[in-house]
Amino acid sequence: MAFVLAVLRTMIREFYSSKTLLLRVILSVAHLQVRTVPARSQVSGIILWEIPAAVPLTDIQLSDLTGDPGLDSLVGAGGEDPPGAAFYPVLEGSRVINNANSAACLETDQVGNPRVGSCDIGAIEFQQRRLVAIDVRPLSDANKINPNSSHNINVAIFSVNGFDATAVDPNTVRFGATGTEASPVHVGRRDVDGDGKRDIVLRFQIQDTDISCGDATASLMGETSNGIAFIGSAPITTTRCAN
Repeated sequence: MAFVLAVLRTMIREFYSSKTLLLRVILSVAHLQVRTVPARSQVSGIILWEIPAAVPLTDIQLSDLTGDPGLDSLVGAGGEDPPGAAFYPVLEGSRVINNANSAACLETDQVGNPRVGSCDIGAIEFQQRRLVAIDVRPLSDANKINPNSSHNINVAIFSVNGFDATAVDPNTVRFGATGTEASPVHVGRRDVDGDGKRDIVLRFQIQDTDISCGDATASLMGETSNGIAFIGSAPITTTRCAN
C-alpha cells in the first residue's frame, strides 16, 4: 500500500506542479481517487493503466495510451530527501518518450532536466544518461546554498537501484546550475544513507558552480570508470540573496 500511495501522490503532484500527467487510478486508496481526466489543455499526455472496472472515468479518448508506461524504481524517497525529490525514471523504450503534447510541456522536468525535442509524457524527461540519486549537503534537512559564499559544498551520489557510486570517475564529474560547471576539489567514499553500501561524496567550490539566487535545482553529470554516463539533479534553496 505504501508503494501505491507513493505512486498516486507522485502522479497528482506532477499534474499540479508541472502541468503534465501520468494518471493511475487505484480504487483502494481512500481520499485520493481520480475519476475525471483533467482538461486536455492542461496536460502533456495521458497513459491509463491498472484501472479497476468499478472506477468510471470520463473524457477518455482513443488517443490516450494504455498499458505499462515503462518506469524504473522510485528514487529520491529516502528519509533524508526533501519533499518533491522522489521520482520514477523513464526507461529506454518507454511509451511516454516523445509522445507528449509539446504545447503543454514546461522547459524543464520535475528535477530540472531540460525537455528534449518532442517532450515526454509525465514529470520526468527520458535521459540518454543514466539517472542517479544525489543529495546536496547530505544529512542536512535542507539543500541550502549561498551563491555568494566562498565556502565549499558537499554532494553525495548514492549507490541505489543497481548503481555503484564507488565506480564513479571523479575526474569526469561536474556540478552546478546545469551540471557542466564545477569539478570536485575533494572526494570521499562512505555509507551516507546507512544502507550498508558505500556512496561517493564530492566537494565543490560554490563560486565555481554558477548557481545564482533564485535557482531551484542543481545538476551533476559524469561517467563511471567503465564509461557509463550519468546525470542527477536535486532541488535547492538559495539563501542570503537580496530581495
